Amino acid sequence: MEIVRELLGEFLLDVLLHLRQEATFEVSVHDFGTLQKGAECVYEFKFTNTGKEPLVIEKAEATCGCTVPSTPKEPIMPGKTGVIKVKYDSNRVGMFTKDVKVFSNAKTNPAIITIKGKIEAPPKEETFPGNNNSTNSSVQQ
Repeated sequence: MEIVRELLGEFLLDVLLHLRQEATFEVSVHDFGTLQKGAECVYEFKFTNTGKEPLVIEKAEATCGCTVPSTPKEPIMPGKTGVIKVKYDSNRVGMFTKDVKVFSNAKTNPAIITIKGKIEAPPKEETFPGNNNSTNSSVQQ
């Protein structure tokens, strides 16, 4: 019975602690619009700890290897701000929508932030008939 009380006490303490912190993001979705293949594709999601206790970002996980999040290493104190930087590999042509799960000690856990956009291939150079790189300056008659 003592073990049950200890486990229940730890569980309730954990629940109460998770109700005190909250990461409030300025935006949870960023649309890059249309970018050229290979262009820089990085966005910084800014958030504020609107809770009463330090906010600890444990990890951030992307849905695939083409998206790389980086998180603050130190706790974010109440009322202070932090940034989660998300980089997308823009060498993939086409539309994309990528979610990043942010795990922390906040009551909304995980928080989901999203990047989206369209990557276009560089325009192809047009070739015109009779207009090539070889020169034929000698004309024989």
